[in-house]
Amino acid sequence: MKKPAYILLAVLFACAAVISAVLADGNPYWVLLLIVSVPGFLISVILACTAGSKDGDIPFVGY
Repeated sequence: MKKPAYILLAVLFACAAVISAVLADGNPYWVLLLIVSVPGFLISVILACTAGSKDGDIPFVGY
């Protein structure tokens, strides 16, 4: 994936984390979304930092 896709994914995980943190006070099941979205955000940020802007396909090595 390209760098903008990872940045968009990180923004979506951050929004999900903020919404679930706000709503966790009323319903404790929102903590489950928070537990999933925080590592997803961190992985997306790391992948966005290491990704290039060009399409880097993995070449087929063969058998």
